[in-house]
Amino acid sequence: MRWIAFSLSCALLVAACWGRSGLDISAPAEGLDAGDASVDAVVDASFDDVATFDVATQDASPADASVRDAPCVCDDDGIACTHDICPQNHFCEHVPDDSLCPPGLRCSSLVGCDAFAYVTTTKDLLEVQLPSGASRTLANGFLFFGDLGLAPDGTLYAAYSLGQLEKVDRARGSISPFVDLGLPELTGLDVASDGTIYVSASSTVYRVALGTPGLLVHVADLPPPWKSSGDLAVFGGQILVSVKQGLGDTSDALVLVNPIAGTSLVLGTIGYRCVYGLAAFGPTLFGFTCEGRVITIDARTGTGTPVTSMPVSFTGATAR
Repeated sequence: MRWIAFSLSCALLVAACWGRSGLDISAPAEGLDAGDASVDAVVDASFDDVATFDVATQDASPADASVRDAPCVCDDDGIACTHDICPQNHFCEHVPDDSLCPPGLRCSSLVGCDAFAYVTTTKDLLEVQLPSGASRTLANGFLFFGDLGLAPDGTLYAAYSLGQLEKVDRARGSISPFVDLGLPELTGLDVASDGTIYVSASSTVYRVALGTPGLLVHVADLPPPWKSSGDLAVFGGQILVSVKQGLGDTSDALVLVNPIAGTSLVLGTIGYRCVYGLAAFGPTLFGFTCEGRVITIDARTGTGTPVTSMPVSFTGATAR
């Protein structure tokens, strides 16, 4: 059973109103390896002691003392890559641990080790199986209009268009504050193999320098008049950004950013509009559009190829 912090649900409703808005590629930047599939850290299994409710059934939280003080019995969920624990809220949690999966796979709290991307829609947090595009719902009521980034240690980050970064609990889909970047029009997010966080906003790509006063370090400007459409992905030592011109229905394009040289280059049009999610998985770049289309994108030309479609509107995506 999945639980989401009730105290955070109001914050999610507010967040939903925020909206979203040559190169030498033979020498990848040090530490940037988009196809990196190794995992060497365990997901943080600590949780806040907050009142909760079941999104699916709207059951009451342990509000009265008799329920709250009852011993927590945590049965094995039958999934080998999760840790079955009883955190402070007295409900059993099945916490995914990627280090228990073979290289190239992630631990899903729903099905175990699998190849998938985390994807947000206008209301849900999904796991989308790769390369088939089959989906399963991790959390309902995830009113979220931003992007996602998955770190090598298994930490899942969420970005909001007013510049906030949050952490997402991969077992429950709940969120907790992380850092406020103060960056309007924040639309793109990804994490490199060395843990470096990159974001895109309007016509600029930044590196997030945690622990420094400025937080944001300028990486590159996008070629005018292109602006970030919805996401970026660290891929093969470079940064790929889905971009758009204006607010029309024209196709998005793919821009290649060299984070060392600080240069950018338009690779070509994708052939699909509003590519709000990019997910680099091994040698393949996947795209997710506001029209519910799942596509693969040629990282050399930018050309998109259809995989499947769903009756949803995608708002962000990430994979490793």
